[in-house]
Amino acid sequence: MLSKLLLSDRVWSRFLPFIVLGIGLVLTYLLYVDVGEQSRHALNVRFNARAGEISHNITDHLNNYSQLLKGTAGLFAASEVVSRSDFRQYISALQLDKQYPGVQGIGYAEQIPASDREFHIESMRRAGVAAYSVWPGGVRSSYSSIVYLEPSNWRNIRAIGYDMLSDPVRSEAMRRAMDTDQLAVSGKVTLVQETESDVQPGFLMYLPVYRNGLPHDTPEQRRANLQGWVYAAFRSNDLMAGVLGEQNTVLRNMVNLLIYDGDARRGDKLLYNSDPSAAGFLPSATDEHQFQQIRTIEIGGHKWTLVMSSKPDFEAGLQGDKALILASLAAGGSALLAALLWSLVNGRARAERYADKMNLELREAAQQLKAKENYQQLLLENLPAGVVIHGASGEVRYCNSIAAELFGVPIEALLGKLTRHLPFILIGENGMPLSPDDIPVNYVIKPCC
Repeated sequence: MLSKLLLSDRVWSRFLPFIVLGIGLVLTYLLYVDVGEQSRHALNVRFNARAGEISHNITDHLNNYSQLLKGTAGLFAASEVVSRSDFRQYISALQLDKQYPGVQGIGYAEQIPASDREFHIESMRRAGVAAYSVWPGGVRSSYSSIVYLEPSNWRNIRAIGYDMLSDPVRSEAMRRAMDTDQLAVSGKVTLVQETESDVQPGFLMYLPVYRNGLPHDTPEQRRANLQGWVYAAFRSNDLMAGVLGEQNTVLRNMVNLLIYDGDARRGDKLLYNSDPSAAGFLPSATDEHQFQQIRTIEIGGHKWTLVMSSKPDFEAGLQGDKALILASLAAGGSALLAALLWSLVNGRARAERYADKMNLELREAAQQLKAKENYQQLLLENLPAGVVIHGASGEVRYCNSIAAELFGVPIEALLGKLTRHLPFILIGENGMPLSPDDIPVNYVIKPCC
């Protein structure tokens, strides 16, 4: 039973280094996962903060632009007539390029009953707008026409005379503004200022302008007394470059921003993409190395969906340098401990094998010695003379049967007795008796013949 326990202990001790190594590697993996999760959580918090900052920045700028339009509408409410020069001076004083980056232009579109269309065109031409016309052509129940648009650059001049009511997307926002007397933002459009190159998605903001002194408390009164709309036109890429400012560079490197018109995230609804090379990019929901935030903002009764997704430069924080270093150190420590235990276990095994070998050799030597003693005893016993062997103190350790006969006593009576007390006298080579101190350790007594 004891041998089985010892054998079992030895077997288990051989596996101990591997068990320790396995436990160490499991703990190392758990440590790596925990540190990685902490890193991911910290990076996720940072990403959410960046996404919130971007979302709030866009909302704040759009609200500022709505205040700009309210001020422009106030110009009409405070004046009997706003001339082209009055409008130009007012917009010029606003310093759009510096104070409101991203605005393509601020304009005024006049509502024109179908019966007044030709008269309106003639009036505009007489006012100095050569070749003025309301476009596109066609017969409609009512028209609108862009009569003022500042700054008066080459893009904006292209839009003069355009009837925005002819476009369903623009028309919906214009009529919503008219009926509610509130700011209205249109859906995604392509501005008429665009050319064949560098075409950008766009949208517009509208505020209604009613005839001075006439009521506009109900939707009916507003429709009856509408004079026109002040509006702001935006090219999306130019707007976001102004809104994000210095963040734009950071965005391109770390976060991809997609803005969709409305709730649908489809390619035809994409209003802005911070990274055109990743057009329509939407990270997989199963990609654990992707951070994503989807937010909805509403301005002027219209929704935008913001999709913000992390990019490789931002996700570099997930490379887990700290986790990798800690895991490497822990794994190295586990391997070192396992190697030390392996060395100790093997050393113990070697020591046990050496001890077993020494015990075997000692047993063999003892057996050989016993055999030798037995042979010597047999040899002494068969000698034709009495033999006495005693120690340094003179005590008899051995005597054969002949010696016992010569002394006339049993062997047992002689063993242990001092030689000086034996009943005989030893004679030396000179014929003289030997003293007890001169008696040799081992001697032979020969019977006289």
